[in-house]
Amino acid sequence: MKWEHVAYRMTIFSVILFLSPYLDRMGNSSWLNLLCIAVLVLGIDFTLSKIKFLQKSVTKKAGWSILITGCIFVGVLHNLIFS
Repeated sequence: MKWEHVAYRMTIFSVILFLSPYLDRMGNSSWLNLLCIAVLVLGIDFTLSKIKFLQKSVTKKAGWSILITGCIFVGVLHNLIFS
């Protein structure tokens, strides 16, 4: 597992969590919302693949621990912002 994979998974979680309410308020159709999310995630994935630090390997145990901790942190931050 690489740091890039951890960052990519955390990006997917963050984009879906934060962007979905804004897209729903805009009143776009569901396929357009899905397209916006996909383009944003792919663009961020392309950017993450260019960062040299993220190309280093990480153990699966550390990678999953950081991923879960990061997702919990982003979820709590989302609740604090939108509550």
